[in-house]
Amino acid sequence: ADLLAAYNTAKGLAPDTTVGTADLGGLYPLGIPPGVYYSGSAMNVSTPLTLDAGGNANAVWVFQIGSSLTTGASLSLANGAQAKNVFWVPTSDATIGVGTIFYGTILAGRDVTAVTGATVNGRILAGAITAGTIALQTTTVNVPAP
Repeated sequence: ADLLAAYNTAKGLAPDTTVGTADLGGLYPLGIPPGVYYSGSAMNVSTPLTLDAGGNANAVWVFQIGSSLTTGASLSLANGAQAKNVFWVPTSDATIGVGTIFYGTILAGRDVTAVTGATVNGRILAGAITAGTIALQTTTVNVPAP
């Protein structure tokens, strides 16, 4: 019930920016500022992506994803960004790619898979809207302080 409430709250926020299915790292090569980002379909991180707080330790990112999240490149935090303030909300699944470094809390509608060698600095919550699973394949998960 708490997961569903958090999922619905995150999905219900008014988006600041609409992005397509393009690679987020490619769209924001100099870093992505805080805000609520919306895609009506898939969201990808195929090129390294920096979450840049601009010196604000309370900066928050919410990524509202219409279908799935897939990473093939690592994320990094800059200028005060904190993993505890990053939220990824795919309607269906999330796949954290081989050997990638990931930051944030995943509130998945269904399943989450973290592939061999991935490091997740955050939380993985699956099954918000339908039965879900979490598959960790030799993955390290570091839960950030509240």
